[in-house]
Amino acid sequence: MFENNRRAGASSETFSDARCLYLAIQMEGKVYGVAGIVVGSRPLDSFENSVALSILGECALALENRKNAREKEEAAVLAKNEQLRADLLRSISHDLRTPLTSISGNASNLLSNGDGLDAETKAQIYGDIYEDSLWLINLVENLLAVTRIEEGRMNIRLSAELMDEVITEALRHVNRRGGGHEIIYDGNGRCFWRRSTPG
Repeated sequence: MFENNRRAGASSETFSDARCLYLAIQMEGKVYGVAGIVVGSRPLDSFENSVALSILGECALALENRKNAREKEEAAVLAKNEQLRADLLRSISHDLRTPLTSISGNASNLLSNGDGLDAETKAQIYGDIYEDSLWLINLVENLLAVTRIEEGRMNIRLSAELMDEVITEALRHVNRRGGGHEIIYDGNGRCFWRRSTPG
């Protein structure tokens, strides 16, 4: 019945000696299930058959609506996941581009003007390149850690951290290339971005 979408069992041409009449719960040719009606030796009359088909039609409609709602929810989840993935890629690209641009600029400066720079300036540039490379290494390690967490290959150990220290470290890295801006942390979880030079 389920495979062929044809009534079977009692009072039908297929397995007519069965005790039940089997009818499809179907809509537009798609079978969602099979209902068995005990009919015994007396077949369903036209009215009973019409009522049974009407009830099965309503069941099929309900199942179709449920299927459509589930597919709509799944599509919404997929769309949200794709948006989150796109946002994450944009964020990662920005986080990678900033230190890479700094490293590239500082290296170019050393290659082009290295002979004319004093030792203190060179030491500062070397230090900036080193800090940016460490920042990149930590970023890549964090991305790999996220991948391992998603795959269930990492045991997470939670530990308390001082928020002030986390924010201070982030601001120290950002302020170095602030481009005429100053970020101020008030110690109460609020940050302010202020232009420190005219224009």
